[in-house]
Amino acid sequence: MPSFFFQHDDYSTSDWQIMSEAHLLASNSLERDPKNHEHSDRLARAVMDLYSRNIKDVGVLSTLAANRERSLEAKAYKETRGFRRMAGTD
Repeated sequence: MPSFFFQHDDYSTSDWQIMSEAHLLASNSLERDPKNHEHSDRLARAVMDLYSRNIKDVGVLSTLAANRERSLEAKAYKETRGFRRMAGTD
């Protein structure tokens, strides 16, 4: 589990279980290692943010967090491609 999960004491054991399961499911759907991927903490923060917005269903939570990650990856990819085009390296 990402280290980010251990920095907050505001959640109950049940809350942590839900968020941990959602993080694991989201990581699996993204085909990522839930502990060692470079963006595992960012995904954990997304899960926590959505949970704090009262989304408590593990399936919904994991799907929304994974979709947020996919959007961030797509945006980064587009920005990188645009930069290469402007630099004339594409």
